[in-house]
Amino acid sequence: LPYNNARDLRRQPGESREAYTQRITHVFLVWFGGNFGRAAEIYWNGRMQDEMVRVMLAAATYRTAEGKWPQWLDVLVPAYLPKVPRDIHTHWNDVPLSWGASNAGAYVYSVGKNGVNDDGKGDDVVIGLK
Repeated sequence: LPYNNARDLRRQPGESREAYTQRITHVFLVWFGGNFGRAAEIYWNGRMQDEMVRVMLAAATYRTAEGKWPQWLDVLVPAYLPKVPRDIHTHWNDVPLSWGASNAGAYVYSVGKNGVNDDGKGDDVVIGLK
């Protein structure tokens, strides 16, 4: 880009207000436009992973009290979780996060960007022990 510092972004002598506004709008769209979608994706993935960690903590608390991992996430509500968090990768269809447990461990997972439940494999986002 021809704009290397803040001085390049100042209104130029003789530049109309309209031309300046269009130029600056273009600069900001070029600089930041491609990143807004990625920023939103990072934000929502972070939020979902926070919820996944909360689920694992609730499940570990349940295990301490009951001596076993919960078979389903619904068992944790309302004593350990206010509600089962939803998976953002199901395109807002109100589908809960997925859960798996065995004697070896437990894990919570999202179906991932492809929107397909791969049982904690493939592009599924997994937190916990399998």
